[in-house]
Amino acid sequence: MFASLVTRWPRQLMALTAMVAMVPIGEVGAHSEFPTIQSMVSIDDKQQGHWLLATTFGLLDTIDAGKTVQWRCEAAYGKDSPAMDASLVRLPGGLLVATGGKLFASKDGGCNWSAVTGSLGDRWVWQVQRTDAQPKNAWMVAAKPGQTQSIWRGDPFASDGLKPVYQTQEHELRRLRFAASKPGTIRALAWLKGQVTETSLLASDDDGKTWALKKLTGVPGFLQLLPIHPDNPGILHVHAINDDIHHSVWRSSNDGKSFDKVLALKPIVTLQAGIWQAGVGGPVLLVGGLTGGLWRSVDGGQHFEAVANAPQIGCLARLDDGLYACSNPYIDGPALMRSDDAGLSWSAVLCFDTIDGPRTCNGAQSVEAACTEEWPELAKRLQFSNEGACGSGQAGQGDAGGGEDGFHDSGGATPDVGQAGDAEVLEADADSTTDAPPTTVKPDNDGCTASPSGASPSAWLLLWTLAWLSTRIRRRRDPLSR
Repeated sequence: MFASLVTRWPRQLMALTAMVAMVPIGEVGAHSEFPTIQSMVSIDDKQQGHWLLATTFGLLDTIDAGKTVQWRCEAAYGKDSPAMDASLVRLPGGLLVATGGKLFASKDGGCNWSAVTGSLGDRWVWQVQRTDAQPKNAWMVAAKPGQTQSIWRGDPFASDGLKPVYQTQEHELRRLRFAASKPGTIRALAWLKGQVTETSLLASDDDGKTWALKKLTGVPGFLQLLPIHPDNPGILHVHAINDDIHHSVWRSSNDGKSFDKVLALKPIVTLQAGIWQAGVGGPVLLVGGLTGGLWRSVDGGQHFEAVANAPQIGCLARLDDGLYACSNPYIDGPALMRSDDAGLSWSAVLCFDTIDGPRTCNGAQSVEAACTEEWPELAKRLQFSNEGACGSGQAGQGDAGGGEDGFHDSGGATPDVGQAGDAEVLEADADSTTDAPPTTVKPDNDGCTASPSGASPSAWLLLWTLAWLSTRIRRRRDPLSR
């Protein structure tokens, strides 16, 4: 099987190997994950370009859209396990980050953090979320291993705090999806404990007051719900994973009653992110992955075209006036890129080797000392190239996209895709194309170079990487296992 994989997907495997080669073998503890951005949030309505970014090695702060960047180490919020799915939201009272199964809050712009417990107790917290319709409330899924899983809503900075709005002992829950065109409409996927392919759609049409479960049929595999269509809450898309390496996208136009396959990717080509963005002719659905490049639909998610030369996609989000992607620094050079044309072309914004150093905060002495001590070694790891500065970070006029921000499901490593050859032709669509096939422009890396020089692939590294990718997917299926 290994020889077959090497023969059929050399570009993907070589790119995966380049990433692995940069991580010291046997390294454990802090920063053992590949350095990537996982989520981002704008933290100042009065100052565009003031962002906080959650990464696998701590938090990054910029006040000028990536021109200058400072780092805050993980000791600031006491994280004691690798961040696979760090997520950030901003509420009126401060910032929240969910990482390593815990929820932390900051009232000073991300300098100092404290664990949020209260009514949550010792529950494991899955991604924290917020909707544009309810900017004062956070939503999250919380769980106790082997016991109940629950959906929580509220503001931990307010007196009434967080409260559960749904609980189940029979099902495992994942990320919530909110309908922008119909506030109060919420959808999520739930599957029977221990049976990840027995999936149901959990639905609320009254902002979480009541919930209903309906079993999904006709879509095989482990499923993840993509963002809801911004204009039609009945149009849903799910990302399906079969045998760990086969990824596809399925579409429903009747709120989950039936589904049709609309995108099938070749083995190892994965998806991690999706978002609806405003386009010239209407909403554009973008889906991408760290081994899948970027795919684009201009007809409501019925057909997809690959975006040539697109960055590898770990997450997609809107900040201020633009669309941004967490790209792959090992392959793309930049770690953050921006698009002003609904995903057709991308420009560099931020490279890890341009981080200035630790952020100065009035925190506990032990935290400040830990950040200062960790920085020199981390800085070496982040020097992917010596080709100068990355990205101007200058804000153009991006599309004011509709719907919620893109999903992020980390797990998966790299390669250079962005070509139609990485999708399988669906039988029903063999002769069909989108109304306006996208023209693409090669991303401007602005001084960032791509993969690190001197990476020497070897067979055992390829095997190690494939095993790592498989493990990440399995851990994503059962977040309580870590």
